[in-house]
Amino acid sequence: MLIDEFLPPDEMVSRHHAIVRAPAARTYEAIRRVDLGRSRAIRLLLMVRGLLRPGSARSVTIDDALRRAAVTFRAEPRGPRESLALTETRVTCTDEAARRKFVRYWRIVGPGSALIRRRMLALARDDAVREEALR
Repeated sequence: MLIDEFLPPDEMVSRHHAIVRAPAARTYEAIRRVDLGRSRAIRLLLMVRGLLRPGSARSVTIDDALRRAAVTFRAEPRGPRESLALTETRVTCTDEAARRKFVRYWRIVGPGSALIRRRMLALARDDAVREEALR
């Protein structure tokens, strides 16, 4: 996987998935086009965290002196008309002090981050299924 080129899988990892009744190609396109702003919960969590200004959306990556993070989204086929939408987040820290600090931070932010990713997959799933039905 492409994420393997950026960060090892042996650090902090969070994975989520959704089963989608649409082919993998349609699911992946829905993931790429999903509008996070359609979800009130996502908008609220990103605004609280300071990553989203009202009326805008952006992608955020972390790569500083203490930690690196990578997020990936993909769709895997489960048959001709079903797929699995997946997201994986990995974080690695430069040393034990940075790791302890990040773990404390993640205890607070992690549940909201997980909710964002699960909700994002649900939005993409709904879009892919709707588009498949119109086909």
